[in-house]
Amino acid sequence: MSATACATASTSATTAAPLTMSLPDFLLPPPLYSVSAAAPQYSTEPGPSEQRLAITSRKPGRPSLGTLRRSHSGIVIALLNQDETADAPTYGRGGYIAGDVELASNQNILSVTATIEGRLELTVAELTESEAPFLSVSQTLWKADGTSTCPSVLPFELLLPETFQDRVDERTRPLPPSYDPHSDGINMKSLSARVEYRIVIRVTKAKLGKMLWKPSKSLTVRMNYAPRSRPHQPILASPFPFLAGTLKSLPEEWMQICAIMSATERAPHLTDIDCHLFIPAVQIYGKTDSIPFSLQLRAPAASLQALLRPAAPSMSALALRRMHTASSADRAEPTLRVFIRRQVVVNARGQRVARSYIIGEGVLREVPPGAAPVNVAAEEGCEAVDYEGEVRCAPEVTVGGFSTARLTVSDFLMFSIVPAGASVDSFAELSKAHPIRIVTESYRAAT
Repeated sequence: MSATACATASTSATTAAPLTMSLPDFLLPPPLYSVSAAAPQYSTEPGPSEQRLAITSRKPGRPSLGTLRRSHSGIVIALLNQDETADAPTYGRGGYIAGDVELASNQNILSVTATIEGRLELTVAELTESEAPFLSVSQTLWKADGTSTCPSVLPFELLLPETFQDRVDERTRPLPPSYDPHSDGINMKSLSARVEYRIVIRVTKAKLGKMLWKPSKSLTVRMNYAPRSRPHQPILASPFPFLAGTLKSLPEEWMQICAIMSATERAPHLTDIDCHLFIPAVQIYGKTDSIPFSLQLRAPAASLQALLRPAAPSMSALALRRMHTASSADRAEPTLRVFIRRQVVVNARGQRVARSYIIGEGVLREVPPGAAPVNVAAEEGCEAVDYEGEVRCAPEVTVGGFSTARLTVSDFLMFSIVPAGASVDSFAELSKAHPIRIVTESYRAAT
């Protein structure tokens, strides 16, 4: 076809009248459908052949709040959006503090102020050191101008800052939470540390007669500062059986902590015992979370036997598990523990003093024989004894870790093995600490 012919054909195609289609004057019958099978039954609980890998629980909403009132020396403070039965008002990060100040007498008043103060009090060897407030936020509620009388009711509102300027190192830090381990029954042996906040209402009056000072009175209300934080990812709620299940299917969910329990020179026939603790990889846990873990001891059977059953004859790891599980009053067992230890470090009076105390004790269960593989990448000739369990903070724990220039509170997940009986001469004690972070809330999925 020539170029002209192509052009003509193209022109004809673009100018052709649109095609028209006539619809039939009858309707086709609908297709035949078979009856669908009933929908399967669903359940929130796993079936016999199923295993739950992760679950996120939802907590009910907070109850409605009211007004908390405190009074002293003719001054009444009414704090809004608070639990009326609480010992002290509680505010979170960037908290909005609002309420009213009521005065029994409003005569001769020069000024009324509301102040939020944050103080750090440290005691080392019975010597207390309390510095100037690290936080002071004030609002003048009323000031005399010579023409009006102070109202009997003064509304106020203050906003808590999220940070403060640390005077020691001039760093900007997050406000530390209210903290007083002594109130939780913790005795740290000649060391005490307390972070406290309070709301102070000050009323200054004019001098009367020949008085040399301006009379004033105040109302102080202790305040609980409780900033909330949560992990960035969940932990597995039902990870067991551990070694045969989630370690292989979800290895990224676990952190492995290794340590060696050394055999002593008095036991040259024994070898060291490799200890492996597995914890959720997020390493940030809510104070009410139940933290799952798995502990495995790997060594030749003779070394495991010497530690776990010193007086027993040679036996396989399977029999060793059974004998170690059995209750017997005539044998000494080593002490195996997994727990959370809180460390408090204070810098005061030129000294750096550290104390620690336990805030959570774990529960260990021996893995039944056959429920876990013999070992995980163990060396030839080694046997393994496996444990699993959970650890969580005690109910008394109300805050997580925090840090200032003069006070640091940090948490560690620890495991320890203390030999007993004849194994005391064969193995050195083992204690391993791994830093973790305890926060106030559990993980919650975005909605």
